[in-house]
Amino acid sequence: HSRDYILDYGKDTNSSNHNATWVGSGKIGGAYDFFHDYMEFNTPNVMSSPESDFTTVSVMAWINPRSLTDAGDGNYIVAKGGMSNGFDLLLNSDEAAINSNSTRVDMNDEASSCQANNPINISLNNWTHVAFTYDMANIRIYHDGKLTHTEACALNPIVIGQDVAWYIGSSSTTSGYFDGLLDEV
Repeated sequence: HSRDYILDYGKDTNSSNHNATWVGSGKIGGAYDFFHDYMEFNTPNVMSSPESDFTTVSVMAWINPRSLTDAGDGNYIVAKGGMSNGFDLLLNSDEAAINSNSTRVDMNDEASSCQANNPINISLNNWTHVAFTYDMANIRIYHDGKLTHTEACALNPIVIGQDVAWYIGSSSTTSGYFDGLLDEV
């Protein structure tokens, strides 16, 4: 089954801001400025059961990266869960990677994982809209509203407990920090 989730900072969430700074000039109104900091959201009031099966996922954000800070780890925009039962959207930062400075999506169920790398590089110091969708068959990555990559990915439903937080600006292990502005996540 599928559920709709809306994260609104400070509304119906248990949220923690770990030093991200609000700035008045974002893509749409203000934005948060990240540099080795992150935001963490728990959503117990949104989920009605102790765990949720994610069979469809849509994540989007306006990003304005300053630099690629965590070589090898990636620069995480959004993460939910971890290497077993989770998903994330990040910028590749490995200079040896074919698509360094491009968006990447990782999807993981209990037994296996998929990774999709967008072939479009993201410009530093410019606003770009990035998004991905997942439907248990494909990961689709969008860049400024255009579908730029589709990767086949057939996983079991991703089961994530309601106590597992969403992370903005870092991985779920609080590494791979994003350096720049994030808006409308």
